[in-house]
Amino acid sequence: MMVVLLLAAILSLVVINFFSAEGSLDKRPAIDQIQRATAEGHRLARTHLQNVMLYFDTEAQSLLLRNEHGEELSRFDLPQGGEFSITFYRVLPEKDVTEEPFYEPEEDPVPTVTFAPYGAAMPFYVLFEGSKEARMFRFDPFSGLSWEKEDVL
Repeated sequence: MMVVLLLAAILSLVVINFFSAEGSLDKRPAIDQIQRATAEGHRLARTHLQNVMLYFDTEAQSLLLRNEHGEELSRFDLPQGGEFSITFYRVLPEKDVTEEPFYEPEEDPVPTVTFAPYGAAMPFYVLFEGSKEARMFRFDPFSGLSWEKEDVL
């Protein structure tokens, strides 16, 4: 009888921790949400076998993933209590081939980033501006991994 009570107590702790951890994904920092949305965009494009677009909805302060028909596939809400700005910039290679290729973001931002079903996207930068910081990240077109660009401001 004592063993059953002990197992019930342990099981209740596991269940409580599971449900409290489940909602914590939406409370991650904004930069983590950008990385999650990018990884999910790659995954959804491959699983749905169609282009998936990543948008930033300034009014809702959310990153949205939509398919080619405009249907919302996933939403990533940025943390409450802050006003954020997210801008996407495509990265195109130089016109002249050199020993060391030099890639800089285009000057004009683009409203969306498109993830293709074959597992790639146009290389892009994300400029993230919050109330206290501005950071720029470059995303790999195949893996979705990112690294921070130095000297943003």
